[in-house]
Amino acid sequence: MGIAVGAEQNVAAEPEPEEAEEGEDEEESIVHQTASLGDVEGLKAALASGGNKDEEDSEGRTALHFACGYGEVKCAQVLVDAGANVNAVDKNKNTPLHYAAGYGRKECVSLLLENGAAVTLQNTDSKTPVDVAKLNNQLEVVKLLEKDAFL
Repeated sequence: MGIAVGAEQNVAAEPEPEEAEEGEDEEESIVHQTASLGDVEGLKAALASGGNKDEEDSEGRTALHFACGYGEVKCAQVLVDAGANVNAVDKNKNTPLHYAAGYGRKECVSLLLENGAAVTLQNTDSKTPVDVAKLNNQLEVVKLLEKDAFL
């Protein structure tokens, strides 16, 4: 499942089904895995034992991208509290806010905005999080983002 961000490109905030079933995907760190699954205690333990809050997978996605894409707001909060970069970009220049906006994750959108996420950053298709939310018919998220951006 991908987020429509333009005519030619999709952002996949979720791993392919076969990857999700494997559980031990080599490219996903324990920080990525726990954030994706909503395992708050596991995430805290991984960070406490030296896990990198901003480690990127092969697509340039951080654990915050995954937490926000899956709507795991408690894990997103743990990552933000640990100092994760709220404006980290993946290989397509999508931020965690692009993921949260595209999937309609209102709580994650609010959390990111409260912690300085940029509403105006554009991905490689020149789409902002507002554009991605509109493309995916996430109208409540559009309202949140436009209020923050004063559009």
